[in-house]
Amino acid sequence: KQFAGSGPAYSTREISPSQKKPYWRLALDAATPHLTQFPEEIQHLTRMSDDELNKMMSDPNAGWWPEPMTLIFGKAKGPVDRTADVFSKKDVIYDVANRRMEPDESPENNFRLRLGGAWEFYQRFYAAHGLWPSMPKEPEIAIKQGETLLIPLSVERSKGLSREIQINVAAPEGWSVIRGQGKFTLPDEPLCFLDVAIQSPAQKTDSSQKVQTVVVTAESGGKQIGRVAASVKLKGSALPQ
Repeated sequence: KQFAGSGPAYSTREISPSQKKPYWRLALDAATPHLTQFPEEIQHLTRMSDDELNKMMSDPNAGWWPEPMTLIFGKAKGPVDRTADVFSKKDVIYDVANRRMEPDESPENNFRLRLGGAWEFYQRFYAAHGLWPSMPKEPEIAIKQGETLLIPLSVERSKGLSREIQINVAAPEGWSVIRGQGKFTLPDEPLCFLDVAIQSPAQKTDSSQKVQTVVVTAESGGKQIGRVAASVKLKGSALPQ
C-alpha cells in the first residue's frame, strides 16, 4: 500500500493475452527454479494442485505477490502519466533497448583503467537512460567467507600507445591474489578487459568481519594510468558472485 500512486500498476490476477494464464502463475513458474532464494516456500508451492494455488491466490490475505503489482522503478520512454495502466498505451515503451558498450570518446594519448563488469555496465546504463539512483561513494560487494572475489577491469587505450601494463593489487591482510597481478601485454585494441581474482580467508578473524577495501592500480611506462577501489564485506552465507 505504501507504493500506491508511485508508478503504473496491474493486477496479478489478470490473464495474459498471449499465455492464457494469470500473471501470478507466470511469476510463480519463473520463480520456482530459484531454490536458493526461498527454498521452503517454493517446495511447498510446487506440491500444491492448481485448485489449491488458485484458492490461495484468490485469498487477499494469503497472496504470495502484492496485489496490485506496482512498478516503482520503471521508466517510460515517452509521455505518460505516472500511474497510467501499464498496458494502456501501445506507443509507450517501458523497457530499454540493449546498448552495446563502446569506449568513451576521448582525446589522443588516452590510457586509463576502470572498474568493469556489472559496475561499469550499470554506470553507463543509468547515464544512457537518464536514471540517477542513489549510489555508494565507493563500489561495494558482499561475498561468502572463503570465496574468491573477482574484480573486473576495463582498460581504454589510444592507438599507438604502449601495450605493456603492470597491474598491482593491495588486498586486505590474510587475502591472497590468485591471478591478474603482474605485467601483461594487451591486444592492440582500443578497449580490453582483464580481471583480478583474490581469495578471501576461509577462517573468521576480527578484521574479516569488517568492511575492507581492495585496491587495484595499473601502470604503463612508469606512470599510473588508473586506480580502482572496492569495499568488500565477508558474510557467513551469500550467493556466488
